[in-house]
Amino acid sequence: MSVRTPLLLCLSVLSSSTYAVDAGIAPLGFSGALSTPTAATLSTGQAAIAFSPYLDGQGIDVDGYNYLAGAGLISGLEVFGRLASNTVANHCYTESCGLRDLSASVKFRLPDLLLWLNQPRPIGMPDLAVGATDLGGAATNFRSYYGVATWDQSWWAMSLGMARATNNKGVQARLDGPFASLVAQPLPWLQGILEYDGQDAQAGIRLISPKALLPMGIQTQAEVRTGAAQDGSQSRDVWWGVSAKIPLGLTSSPASTTISDPSLQSQPPARLIDSTLSNHADNGADVSVATLAYPSTSIPPINSTTRPVQQPAVPSAAVLASAATLANQLEQHGFQNIRVGYGQERWIVAVENQAYEWNTLDALGVALGVFQQWAGQSTSELTLIIEQQEQPVLTVDTDQRCLTAWLQHGEVCAGGVLRTSTSQADLQGWQRVNPLQPDHRPWLVRQQAPMRWQPKLSLAPVLSYAIGTEYGSMDYSVGLASTIEMPILWSGLMADLRYISVLDESKDYQAGGVFESSALVEGVDRAMLHQYLQGPSGLSAHIALGQMYHDYRGGLLEGQWHSHRGTHQLSLLAGGFEQTSSDRSGRPLVAGYRYQLPTQDIQLGVKAGEFFDGDQGYLLDSRFAFGDTFLTLFFQSSKHPSESSAQSYAGVQLSLPLGMRQNKPLRYGQVGGTAEYSQSIQTEINDHTNSVIGANQHGRLASAPQSLDLQLYNRDRLSVAYINQHMARIREAYQRYVVKAN
Repeated sequence: MSVRTPLLLCLSVLSSSTYAVDAGIAPLGFSGALSTPTAATLSTGQAAIAFSPYLDGQGIDVDGYNYLAGAGLISGLEVFGRLASNTVANHCYTESCGLRDLSASVKFRLPDLLLWLNQPRPIGMPDLAVGATDLGGAATNFRSYYGVATWDQSWWAMSLGMARATNNKGVQARLDGPFASLVAQPLPWLQGILEYDGQDAQAGIRLISPKALLPMGIQTQAEVRTGAAQDGSQSRDVWWGVSAKIPLGLTSSPASTTISDPSLQSQPPARLIDSTLSNHADNGADVSVATLAYPSTSIPPINSTTRPVQQPAVPSAAVLASAATLANQLEQHGFQNIRVGYGQERWIVAVENQAYEWNTLDALGVALGVFQQWAGQSTSELTLIIEQQEQPVLTVDTDQRCLTAWLQHGEVCAGGVLRTSTSQADLQGWQRVNPLQPDHRPWLVRQQAPMRWQPKLSLAPVLSYAIGTEYGSMDYSVGLASTIEMPILWSGLMADLRYISVLDESKDYQAGGVFESSALVEGVDRAMLHQYLQGPSGLSAHIALGQMYHDYRGGLLEGQWHSHRGTHQLSLLAGGFEQTSSDRSGRPLVAGYRYQLPTQDIQLGVKAGEFFDGDQGYLLDSRFAFGDTFLTLFFQSSKHPSESSAQSYAGVQLSLPLGMRQNKPLRYGQVGGTAEYSQSIQTEINDHTNSVIGANQHGRLASAPQSLDLQLYNRDRLSVAYINQHMARIREAYQRYVVKAN
């Protein structure tokens, strides 16, 4: 293919018209044209992956493997991780391996101050962004700092900018000096690109998949372009690249979920009209409520605490039959430990949720929907209690008329639809103060579909790896984790066993390899008993005893306190373990604080103390939630007693549920994925030797296995504020699993 071919194709498309311009993914790690950035960034909650056999540098062999992964964290902020390597398996200490560079990049689009001031934006005013590439690590072969202005005019975009590249032993990025680009997109699937990257002019074409072609909002790109010759000469070669953009919130975000009911998409945002909310009431009573208000009918709000105390009448045969029918329908939708009671025109329903572990709001939407369809046109009221591990985690009061209007048509009563409480008081305490049932005998249906002694098998991949080291670009040890959980004996007590099956590993993880000590070990990785406890005033605890990390035996205590709105969380993790094969021990003692940003799915956290392996230090993190997918940026610094200085690491962690969103238990147990699968990558940032082989591990056991957040609290998303912000998720679950299932 001649150099003139992409140039002629590019010039031909510049003469056409009419579609918005999509940004590509440049090899250095940013949204851009070919090798130069534009002011565009990935959208909030949008991820991108890319590959090209082109390293985009000066003074090097540019032929190799260029892997990129990035995400838009908030509006105008994107981050990328990059692995650039000439070779894959070559050992740099014993043979020629060329360049091998693992790094991060960041771009920030400057805010439009005129919009903040509510002023009209002048015609022709560009978007502005600043950024840096190749941050972190000892090798900075592609580091460049830049600023760019972009004029985006419907079907074409022009960018001008200035960059400064640093020189690392004669190697540096091509993005250096003044640069410019012109991108034309006459058709939704076709772009033509011309640019100058500070060193040379380039041209290319890019093909883009239509937005509705692929499922789950995925969009792919493929490009071909002229570029530097492989041998670094002045001649030209033709290179290619591919990329994909993926919405991280595709599992649950209302913006990315297909909803059959138009009212789900047009519903206005909710606002709280009752500020007397409590996530953890200290008296066991269902007294903290949140109501969602819109102008509509004037049905009075529900307030069961003001009802007169009356002895319940003996239930009629019709009431008993109705309760049995409701329980059967709830069981058909996957709920367990079902209890149904009735008194004074109010139904009381308690269910255990193990079928909707991606998000407790799914369970809430399904249970409400089942009740609404079962109740029909009655005027009954409902108190619904959602439990996890036989512990009540969420209580909801509602009126059948308001519930029907909201679920079916999006209409909301003046008094509100749902009155929610995430009180952690035990169910017996709630019964004692419930005026409907003063004789402690509320249930017409008791413990239908019991979960105790029902095993739950969870299957998930497990991976240990080293990326971008001198020993290889990608070394790995991969296996399958099979976890069995079983509730036993009494409320909140669970037995847990995890077995690791090793499936494959690279030679550096095999016997005699440099990463042998970090390889997965076949066998029982964890065998523990877990007890979950809930107390007054937002306190809860988790006690675990048994074997962990293959051959450590002992126990740990996890404690938490949540503020009444869930904005603040304090935590403590303490334990003691002895290794059976040596005299080594683990004595973790880690305290933590987490802050939830108001109206945002962003959490900031800090943990400090002594970690499992005796290193003392701290961990800072910021977690961004996109639906059921979390992206966490973290910085960790800790020091072992044997070390002269602290070791610091920066990294990113991706956490998401694996398996089916609805996973109904079978007759004798349950088989599925995991509610949270996490994988992280980190790099040491204060050691210029870039050594990846260390004698000590750092930061282990910052969180408890089978933690309170994972098992009870919806992955730390169970609060009145969270429910209020994600009401569309409740209705979407009703539409998906109740309406469409009938």
